[in-house]
Amino acid sequence: MSSIIIYQSMSSYIADTFCLYSASASAACAFLRSFGAFVLPLSVVSLFGSLGYGWGGSVIALIAVVIGIPTPILLWVFGARLRKRSRLAGLDQDS
Repeated sequence: MSSIIIYQSMSSYIADTFCLYSASASAACAFLRSFGAFVLPLSVVSLFGSLGYGWGGSVIALIAVVIGIPTPILLWVFGARLRKRSRLAGLDQDS
């Protein structure tokens, strides 16, 4: 659930912020998500080997919750400041 919250809020923010370049920005986000999906199974073997299935799963869930819950809130609070700092944000196709 946390990964869905992270991805949905980030993809909506990216598409709304970078209007002219939304396809490229969405592709970059999809690449990072896919890279994370590639790297996680490589590290999970040693994580479960050292902590066991119970604690290993709890650590992964805790990381997902710590990243997933604050992401939409932080984008809501600091989103305007982030858009103002970007030179590509808010460009329309008419510009």
